[in-house]
Amino acid sequence: MRSLILFRRAFLVSFALIALISSLLLYHFFIILPSDFAHFKQLKAMKNEISQAHAPTEQISRNVQKDIWLAQDGKRLHHRINSEKSLITFLPKGHHHEVVEKMENIHGTMQEKVNQAEETVRHFKALSGFYHYGNNEFFANEVELKLINQSLPKPETEKLLLSGTAEAMTLHLSDHRPKISVLKLKAILP
Repeated sequence: MRSLILFRRAFLVSFALIALISSLLLYHFFIILPSDFAHFKQLKAMKNEISQAHAPTEQISRNVQKDIWLAQDGKRLHHRINSEKSLITFLPKGHHHEVVEKMENIHGTMQEKVNQAEETVRHFKALSGFYHYGNNEFFANEVELKLINQSLPKPETEKLLLSGTAEAMTLHLSDHRPKISVLKLKAILP
């Protein structure tokens, strides 16, 4: 009987010590002290300074080709932008990155219309241009443009509809329909 009393007493003391230690640990881990909050603010400020001071990352590529397929009026239209040299830059902007690609010696084709027997294709050339990945926008200066109607399936016959130069061209590739804007177009009709 005496051993049972000693066992109970040892159990109660052990249980009380475990409860006390557990309570202290819970208090230490789950209660935020003013010093903890000040330390957290300091760490957050350091993180922001590091992310803002982070240098842009760059990647150089050669013979780059971008193929863009868009559905329009039940048909798939193919747009392609080729460049001899490209420099992709990842610029830190807060918690995100802005991705811009500078392209050199650019050649592009855009299908405007397609039917069974023919297609209308826009060709463009520029010495340099920029592609902004965030808003799917392409911009180039000093652009040569051609609008051609050609036969399908192989372009055996080709009819020039328009040719010319533009001071600048912007191509928006959003809303499933490309929007082309040109500045100071000097066009020649055949």
